[in-house]
Amino acid sequence: IQSPHGPAHWGRVKNNGFKIAEHTRGVDIEVIELFSLLHDCCRIDDQNDPFHGKRAALFAAELRGDFFELSDSAFESLSYACEFHTNSQLVNDITVKTCWDADRLDLFRTGIEPNPDYLFTDYAKTPAMIHWAMARSKI
Repeated sequence: IQSPHGPAHWGRVKNNGFKIAEHTRGVDIEVIELFSLLHDCCRIDDQNDPFHGKRAALFAAELRGDFFELSDSAFESLSYACEFHTNSQLVNDITVKTCWDADRLDLFRTGIEPNPDYLFTDYAKTPAMIHWAMARSKI
């Protein structure tokens, strides 16, 4: 069974995040990669699952130390990004913003064009990045 929140999505989120990071100072690439793999991994289904982000953050905490190492501040970014990626709030953490933009830029897979007003990083809002993400959503 293919899921719009499954491995293909995770790969596009990672690629989107890495691309944004190329043009954005201070982004923690390791957090981006872990976010891409974890943010939707605890979904119960592909419909309305409002607590999947919280479950993903808790799962990340279980994996930390055995499957990956992060500093406390990097882990805090990862946990926050996972927990709040579907109902994001204002945050000053550029890595969290990049995670959320990387995920939103894959809305093309559902037929929705991301609205730049709901993106957080300057580069994610550019026509070049939006076009790049749209082209990859069809792969």
